[in-house]
Amino acid sequence: MKPKFSGLFAGVYYIRNVIYIQGGWEQKVKDLSNNTLDKSKKYEIEVFFSFLTLQKVEASAVFGLKVQEGFLKESIQKITHKYTAQTYHTKLLVENVSGVLGLYHGYFYGNINYFNEAVVTSISTMRTLKGL
Repeated sequence: MKPKFSGLFAGVYYIRNVIYIQGGWEQKVKDLSNNTLDKSKKYEIEVFFSFLTLQKVEASAVFGLKVQEGFLKESIQKITHKYTAQTYHTKLLVENVSGVLGLYHGYFYGNINYFNEAVVTSISTMRTLKGL
């Protein structure tokens, strides 16, 4: 998708199907948009979804967002409880990132969107604030 006016972009993406995950380290769950981020722009990114842990919870089980440059450190959320529904939510202001935004997990055993919800991703470009 290309911005059609004033160089701004805004998009909301939904993934509605159930995602079953059986462990592994630094495994891609899904790409969260069909838009490639441009390194020269600043973005506001918000992602939220619910998940249900099963079987066991490893000490280092996490979800996080990754771009071409690597993981967005502030997006990493530790998974602490087993056999319970939980919510992942992060809202970030990022710059100097490129590539497609992806959701990754580490040592997670469970389901995303198990109760017929959606992974919701909102990405918008930010205007440069002058004089601040």
